[in-house]
Amino acid sequence: MPQLVDPLDRLLAEFAALPTVRRVFEAVELCSHRKVGGLWGGSAALLLACVLQRHKGRTLVLTADDVDSMQIQSDLACFSIASSVLPKQELDDAQQPDPQTRSERHKALAN
Repeated sequence: MPQLVDPLDRLLAEFAALPTVRRVFEAVELCSHRKVGGLWGGSAALLLACVLQRHKGRTLVLTADDVDSMQIQSDLACFSIASSVLPKQELDDAQQPDPQTRSERHKALAN
C-alpha cells in the first residue's frame, strides 16, 4: 500500500528545494539579515514557513505596514504557524504614545 504524503509537507519540501530558498537557508544559518522581494500572494508566508521549519526560535519579519503584517499573519496560519503582529506605535494629540496601541504592542511582544 503506498504511503500517503501530507500535501502541505510535500509543498514545503519542494519549495525548500529551490535554489533561491536554499540561499535564504544559508543566510539564516549564518545569522545574517536577508531581504527577499518579488514574492506574490502567499509565497512570502510559504518561504517563512520553510525557514521556520528549519530555524527554531524567534524570527523578526519586517513588512511595509500593518496591513502587510496582518496579511502575512493570516497566510502563515494557512501553514499552521502561529505569529504575532507588532502594531505601529500611534501618537496622541500631545505626540505621546497612545495607550491603546502601546498596550497592543506589549501584548504582541509578550507572545
